Amino acid sequence: MTVSFVLPAARCGHSALDDPIGYDAETMLPRLLSAFILATAAATQVPADWIVYATRLPSTNPAAQILGGPSTAQPQPFGRFAVDQMPPTAIEVDPYDGHILLALEAGPTLTRVYRLIPQGLQLTAAIRIGDLPGPCRQLAVVDDTLLAIADGPSPALSGLWRLPRRGVNAQPTLLLARSDLGAMATFGPYGTVVVLAWSGSGPPGLNAGVGFFDVTNGQFVFGPFLFGAASAITGVVDLPTGLSRQLLAFADGTFALHVGGLGPPTPLPTLPPLPPAQAVALKADGGSSITPFGLGAAALPQLYTIDAFSGAVALQPPTLPGTPIDFALAQPSGAWVRSFAAACGPPATAIGTGPGQPTLGNAQFGFDLMSAASVTAAWFAIGASDFLTPLGLLPAPLPGGCRLHVEPLFAAIQPVAPAGTARQNVPIPPAPSLRGSLFFAQWLPVVTAGLAASPAIAFRID
Repeated sequence: MTVSFVLPAARCGHSALDDPIGYDAETMLPRLLSAFILATAAATQVPADWIVYATRLPSTNPAAQILGGPSTAQPQPFGRFAVDQMPPTAIEVDPYDGHILLALEAGPTLTRVYRLIPQGLQLTAAIRIGDLPGPCRQLAVVDDTLLAIADGPSPALSGLWRLPRRGVNAQPTLLLARSDLGAMATFGPYGTVVVLAWSGSGPPGLNAGVGFFDVTNGQFVFGPFLFGAASAITGVVDLPTGLSRQLLAFADGTFALHVGGLGPPTPLPTLPPLPPAQAVALKADGGSSITPFGLGAAALPQLYTIDAFSGAVALQPPTLPGTPIDFALAQPSGAWVRSFAAACGPPATAIGTGPGQPTLGNAQFGFDLMSAASVTAAWFAIGASDFLTPLGLLPAPLPGGCRLHVEPLFAAIQPVAPAGTARQNVPIPPAPSLRGSLFFAQWLPVVTAGLAASPAIAFRID
């Protein structure tokens, strides 16, 4: 679906955009933000600090169930969604907009990846992002890219794939061909390097290994570190230690500690011992990652933590229905700012925020345009979505070929100083109804060809 979007031009009559430099933006923006929250019955995002689970049910209709809740509470089931008759294989939470990204088995050689849009505990839409050849083992988001590990029908079609994070019926791109790739770990949503782990169970002569892979250039930047063939790998977590250390989980339910360049992984016995084959997924805990989360299957249908150095296991109270397949951590609570999407120009503009964080009552908060020399004016757009507007899907083409990445719920034009800078204040009122809200912002400098574009910003108010 192609969407054309043009920001409002000056027109007869009177509105906030007719005299965009002269109107009182410091009054308009707080009212706009508050009005949006009060008009929204439930946020279209997974609640902060939740864990979402994908489980496989014994029936085929539905075959997939999505649940969510805090790690120490009984998870609540999300409602049915349009394609839940297909079994799940992997799940992730979009770190920018809080939507659920889900891989479903459409056949023995086909995975379909969907974006599920929650509203409370209901899933209001299931939008197909794209298809992958073969079963999908794991999903992850890096900047505006959705990464997927999938086993295709041949070694040449297996490995690490890339899809646009906000794609719709998009074609995947193979970044690294490896038929035995088992798991990956990322360094936050805007890191370009991921840790990959593979088992050596592909074509004869291959070794297992761990390596740090840059998804922007398709090259290993540290490693790979190779060792003898291992059981299929189901999870990898990079540990925050002086030496390069990774905790590995295997399909047989065992764990091992790998130190880059110092030989094969060292087995890590668990205390108490886990039942066999109860390590179907392993992911960082969102903090130190020294005690990451693991997930059991049918014989241990619950989450647990594992100490990466002692092997101590602490079972989390909730049990899950059906057979657990995968889990993902939702966005963190608190106020935060995250950038996504590359600048489009020239000029190659940048966007900044501050002072401080987007907290309730921060009357000085705002957005800065930088590195826009030779530009005399720039539009500022802010909205409550990075995926959908009343005009259609995002990102959307702008005049001149750049992309709009945010819903233009509000747009204003600002003069750009000779140094290439501009500022739009977004004072945040002390309204409790705003706590936990997500918003998205972007600068669009006016250039000869139309509009350039800065990176976009996602921010959470607390």
